[in-house]
Amino acid sequence: MKVILRSLLGSFIVYGFFLIFSGMTVVKASQLSAVQFLGQFWHDYGLLFITLLILYMLAFIIVQGRINWINQHPPSSLNKQAAKRRQQTADIWLRWVAGPAFLFSIVSLTGLSFYFASHSVRYIFAVPLTLFLLYVLLVASGLNSLVQNYQHFLRKRLAKTVDEVLAENKAPVLYLRSFLDDKVAAKRGAALLTEEEELNKAFEHIGSMIAIGRPGEVLPEVGAARAYFTDDQWQAAVHHYMDISRLIVLRAGFSQGLLWEIQNSIHRLDASKLILLIPFEKDAYDQFRARVQILFPKPLPDHPGHDAHRMTTHSSGQTEKVIYGSLLGLIHFDDDWTAHFEKICADNLPISGELLISKMRDKSALADNIYLMVHYALRPVYARIGLDWDDLGIPWKYN
Repeated sequence: MKVILRSLLGSFIVYGFFLIFSGMTVVKASQLSAVQFLGQFWHDYGLLFITLLILYMLAFIIVQGRINWINQHPPSSLNKQAAKRRQQTADIWLRWVAGPAFLFSIVSLTGLSFYFASHSVRYIFAVPLTLFLLYVLLVASGLNSLVQNYQHFLRKRLAKTVDEVLAENKAPVLYLRSFLDDKVAAKRGAALLTEEEELNKAFEHIGSMIAIGRPGEVLPEVGAARAYFTDDQWQAAVHHYMDISRLIVLRAGFSQGLLWEIQNSIHRLDASKLILLIPFEKDAYDQFRARVQILFPKPLPDHPGHDAHRMTTHSSGQTEKVIYGSLLGLIHFDDDWTAHFEKICADNLPISGELLISKMRDKSALADNIYLMVHYALRPVYARIGLDWDDLGIPWKYN
């Protein structure tokens, strides 16, 4: 139910903003007082307005509820070929129906609002046209949300298994984390990819990510390929995957299972094979470091401070807080276990912002692209394991 309500709320946010914005300009254009306008509007369109909203909410809840249900009870008849075809169909709906309708309604409403703000327009003309565009916006926003959620389900259905990854005969990257962090890493960003998908994309040049799946989950989270084991099997499986993996990427946390994995990584691995992902600000990081420091041969580095998740605007020299996922840095090790902290932050990204891949133009939008920030932070890791780091054709700040 929380997923349904959250998705419904998301479709109403943009709609609500334009409802208020357009309503204010229509009131001004109709030369009626706000009270007169609301009274007239309720008399002429109140029942229609409420009825359509209720119908929309019911349709949204039914469709989103169905998506949630198949997410928990995936049909066995839906094979990967069928899932790929449905994914293509959903992509067409998103690109050619919901997306254009959303942009059309926003552009039209914005243009009308500016026109109404500077001209006197008859109430009988302005209100029906504005209402029509508002409902187009609401339906397009809801359809975007529904299609994106359905695409996310299909990506889960199409996720590779560990056996499929290992069949490629390339050394994988083992991803270890507390199962509690799966929900955090499963949040989707502006690019509609989850944090774990962005992470998987950042490491794919080194090797495909594999992980132990959370017991009881019906479909795997998207990102690292999953394998599932019982309580008496998973530790042996982790040892096996450590031995065959090119890198072990461990997301820092406090669970007992994760602490066991940290201890075994230190005892079992060459130092250059281990990477710690740090999702903590300074205080939480200091608690983590105090808890695990005894396990490491050498001290872990200090946290660089809150700037690790901020972005400097070079024009003004000021620092702005930017949210771009939960990861603030990573720690990699020399052969003698000397640790180095690399920030995962927007400040490392190109000054120009003209990226060939993301096609984003300002750094605040750029900050959603976790993949690029992690890719930059991995630059010294590439050198340590003997791989050429690809600059992706981007004018990196510190090239």
